[in-house]
Amino acid sequence: MEEEEHIVKSPTKRIHKIKTDILVKETYSEEIIEKLRNKCDNIRNLEIIDFLSSSGVRIGELVNLNIEDINFENKSCIVFGKGRKMREVYFDGKTKVHLQEYLNSRIDENKALFVSL
Repeated sequence: MEEEEHIVKSPTKRIHKIKTDILVKETYSEEIIEKLRNKCDNIRNLEIIDFLSSSGVRIGELVNLNIEDINFENKSCIVFGKGRKMREVYFDGKTKVHLQEYLNSRIDENKALFVSL
């Protein structure tokens, strides 16, 4: 209202921001990740668990990955995060091996890294 000159001075300028505690999200323990891996019934699901746990990408970033986004030599990939910001993330050697096995087992020509069952 102040910008549109309906009032002279905004009464909210005297209100100070309230500081709140930043909550840190818990991470999964190695034991829980291993239990998830043991429950996987196919290589695709196993690789999804490995990829998420080793790279730290969001699920929304994972489902938008294409095969061409993966750089096996650097063990990295390009993801588009919040606000379509591009960033490079890295994954470990175990994930690289399982990812190559998963891609070799696929018989489709889809460009997406993870296709639905």
